[in-house]
Amino acid sequence: MADPARAGRSGRSDHVITPRICNFARLLMAVPKKKTSKSKSRSRRASNWTLDTGARSTCPRCKVTKRPHVVCGNCGWYGGRQAIEVD
Repeated sequence: MADPARAGRSGRSDHVITPRICNFARLLMAVPKKKTSKSKSRSRRASNWTLDTGARSTCPRCKVTKRPHVVCGNCGWYGGRQAIEVD
């Protein structure tokens, strides 16, 4: 055994991480066979950029489509009362 004064915390002076351990980690992880092209990765990300159409509801008074929880732009009603004056 080596000199205990030079051993360090583990008590072993011959303890060194070998490249075999690093290669072993590659066996456990998924490694792609080929590089992903820019167009492939960008088209995959582009699906998250698409915008959904906004939600729509109908005004209970004038039956016109409007955004939910917003004053009706046609008649000015919201929550069962006249919220704004509309000409």
